[in-house]
Amino acid sequence: EKGIEIESLDKMNYEDSDVIIVGNSFIGKYNFNDKKVINYQEALSFLNDKYYSIAVCGTHGKTTTTNMIKHVLSSIYETSYLVGDGQGKAYPNGNFFVYEACEHRDHFLAYHPNMIVCTNIDYDHVEYFTNKKQYKKSFRTFFNQCKDVLIINDTIDIKNKNVISYGLNKGFIKAKNIHYKENGIYFDLLYKNMVHTNLFVPFYGKHMLLNALACITCCLCLNLDIITIIKQLQTYKEAGRRYNITFVKSNVIIDDYGHHPKEIKATIEAIKQEFKDKKLVIVYHPDRPKRLTTFLNEYIKVFSLSDITYVLPFLNMDEEKQDALRQIINNKNIFLFDDLIYKKDYNDTVFLFTGSKDMKLLISNLIKNI
Repeated sequence: EKGIEIESLDKMNYEDSDVIIVGNSFIGKYNFNDKKVINYQEALSFLNDKYYSIAVCGTHGKTTTTNMIKHVLSSIYETSYLVGDGQGKAYPNGNFFVYEACEHRDHFLAYHPNMIVCTNIDYDHVEYFTNKKQYKKSFRTFFNQCKDVLIINDTIDIKNKNVISYGLNKGFIKAKNIHYKENGIYFDLLYKNMVHTNLFVPFYGKHMLLNALACITCCLCLNLDIITIIKQLQTYKEAGRRYNITFVKSNVIIDDYGHHPKEIKATIEAIKQEFKDKKLVIVYHPDRPKRLTTFLNEYIKVFSLSDITYVLPFLNMDEEKQDALRQIINNKNIFLFDDLIYKKDYNDTVFLFTGSKDMKLLISNLIKNI
């Protein structure tokens, strides 16, 4: 539709190219003869070493925090960035390069950034990391690859040089006197024996305050002043599929990427802060059966916070996926997704469409019905 020509992968014209960057799904599937072939991580590592690089890692909140840091720094400096929701921009002579460093299959171990911002460490990617110890070890290895400053959530216990912590408890930079209101969050900020009182950010939920604190800490370390940082955060717009809101009559539809039970719980807390008098319906799209069965009890507990939860089938269903699906829908108020959802009347209801898989078509169908 956009007039973009799509060539067959079997007839690729690469003879005039010096370097070929191959997506992870295609590694080993094509013969590029004598050409230099690198993967995504190697390409990103090249950019990492070309600029003052800021890598954002952590189990939850990477995309939002990367986007926040990019948003604040871009108001003053030429800032290149690569965000997990698909956004990216590069300046040949940019001051900073901010990017998301994902732990999936140890991909982030290819990078040696100047600054690392870690939002949290909470066991995930269970199909690759066999236990929590292995998972945490990978983060420690990545931390040791940091060239200058390591910024961590104060819940992370790590011994490392040049560590600066942030949070709500014992962080070097911390928020106190926090008030979660229907228009956002008010708090006092403490750092370097100074107190900035009654700061405001238009966000919802403790997880968003922590993401903001990670951004604030990063930008303070880069010598921005707190007034400038807060002013920019007040104009921040959510990244793609991160708590994206559509209002339809008296109802609210939220599209969110959260797929781990703790992420979904954090989003529910934000919803109850902003829309405390509305009913909550969850539509969840699971991605990996092992994640669902490993955290089954946590999912059941989280979904009990809604009035009703619908679970979509996995893509490309097999026996393992069918078994995982049976385990989750065999619980109170949790049902297999059915098109009947489109035929009901709704008022004062929040719909949370959550999961790593795209659900635009489901959302548009619901909007048409309402």
